[in-house]
Amino acid sequence: MATPYSTPVLPTDPTARKAWALKVGKQGQNEQHFAKMMGAEGTNAVGVKRDELKKGAGDEVTTLITAKIQGAPRIGSERLEGTEQHISQFATSIKIGLMREGVNVGSLMDEQRTGQQLGEIGREVLADWYREYLEQFVHCHVAGTVGISDGFTNVRDAAGNFKKIANDLVPFDDIHRIIGGDGAATQANLAGTNKFKLETVMRHVKVKLSKQWGGKNKASRIEKAAIGNGKMGYVVCVPPEVMADLKHELGDTGWVAWQQSLVRFMGPKAGPFVEGGGGLYDGQFIIDETPYGTYINGYGAGGAVTAARSLVLGAGAFAFAQGRKGLKDNMAIELDEDTNDRGHERVIHMKAVFDVQAVQFNDMRHASIALDTAFTPSADGQY
Repeated sequence: MATPYSTPVLPTDPTARKAWALKVGKQGQNEQHFAKMMGAEGTNAVGVKRDELKKGAGDEVTTLITAKIQGAPRIGSERLEGTEQHISQFATSIKIGLMREGVNVGSLMDEQRTGQQLGEIGREVLADWYREYLEQFVHCHVAGTVGISDGFTNVRDAAGNFKKIANDLVPFDDIHRIIGGDGAATQANLAGTNKFKLETVMRHVKVKLSKQWGGKNKASRIEKAAIGNGKMGYVVCVPPEVMADLKHELGDTGWVAWQQSLVRFMGPKAGPFVEGGGGLYDGQFIIDETPYGTYINGYGAGGAVTAARSLVLGAGAFAFAQGRKGLKDNMAIELDEDTNDRGHERVIHMKAVFDVQAVQFNDMRHASIALDTAFTPSADGQY
């Protein structure tokens, strides 16, 4: 804690300090990209969010995912009693862990010299970092890999690998993966021209979804998710380069037509996906550009092609759980201050207990499909 010789950078009043912590937590969680896809347990949100007051670092949080009933009904005089179908539910256990970060806001002399409220600036910097961190962290769990993108700077360790909290990333199985914009490529033969097209959704994604029905491949059915304004659909998350390719498609079924369809479908109140400049096909596929892209090496002949990973997400594709046990005042974020250099420099630090898990069923991904395609790289060659 701050020494008697330093000037506090956080409010000394407990209520005011809680308000600061609340602002950092809310700003981070509510403004990150995947927040619009999250909802409480029992909803049809893409991401199921569970908040546990009595869970702390190292504990497991269990979330129930509900699947719709399937099967033929009884006809005529066939007996119903004893053959009723039960609601199918399966549990996803998420182990939550501790995450910490801090920002050095400088000395009292720095504040006097610049005339800035460095404590408030530090809080805003920390909140912005937390938003970007959550965005990148959730993205990697949903995508199943961190890939080679330069963008995921907040979630890599010193060796460049994904820095997990408690849960490993869950890779995609072959049943839940499409390779190539034509839907017919393999990892070994993906060509650099085999890009994501609007037809990829119109044809190949629709066919893939029709196969997820719990039959021979034992894959769980992918249900539509809540996309705002009382509407349901599948969310297709695409990297910026893929979105740029899609926006170059013209004509009656081109990108402009998809955007107009989205506005008509969502109505005058629009919604978060309309605000993000997305598109809609067939009243059920929302195209959403993500702030970061997942790019993977090793595709094509000799592994010379880099693929961009897009994602088709339905209800219950991932789970986000946070605990509050062990944090001050049962807050989602604990914000505190300390000093460096014998009280000369002041540090704001935060900690939170949470984690993310891609949902699985029968040891396969649930409610998500990966689309690995070629793409047009940006002029600077960065991903």
